[in-house]
Amino acid sequence: MATITAAAAAAIGLVFSAWTTYISQEVARDQLAHSKDQDEESQRSQAASANAWVEQRWKSGVAALVISNRSFEPLKDVVVGMIVFGYVGEEQKPLRVATISIADSIPPCSKVELHLKDVYATDKKVNTLLEHAKVDDYFISFRDANAREWERDKYGSLRQASRNADNSTQDKYVSLGETPEYDGPHQAKLDEELNSYKALDCGDR
Repeated sequence: MATITAAAAAAIGLVFSAWTTYISQEVARDQLAHSKDQDEESQRSQAASANAWVEQRWKSGVAALVISNRSFEPLKDVVVGMIVFGYVGEEQKPLRVATISIADSIPPCSKVELHLKDVYATDKKVNTLLEHAKVDDYFISFRDANAREWERDKYGSLRQASRNADNSTQDKYVSLGETPEYDGPHQAKLDEELNSYKALDCGDR
């Protein structure tokens, strides 16, 4: 009887030990997953403060792409790509222009506005102002304070993406600009505007 009792107690001890180990492992997994989620959220926090949208200025009839940085850190190595649709020449020939604009940085708590009033296209070998210009598509890419590369598209999607990767969005826009269909870029004013900042109120840190 003593032997049976001892064996039963040992078996119960083993079951309890196994159960305790299992619970400990599950808790550790949950903590690891939670820590990973926190790290990812922390990594995205600055990038998520960068956004872009199109505004149609009804008084002037000019569309503008607005890029904002509501972070307390600068956006570095900023690239903005746009596909602009408009008309050229007396025949009002429709044309798309692929533009790439670059800035060293967009400072903390600031925004820039790219107005589509000075975008030119080549019509009959002559640079002609693109009339009634509108933004068909766009993207912004930048590096955050930790040199991670991010990209946001016109749908608002934010992803970590290298501009040097094969078939990157930047390469796609550059390639489009080298084709007759997209005829670009002619954009001196856009580059100027990307380096002209307006202050934003980001509140307290």
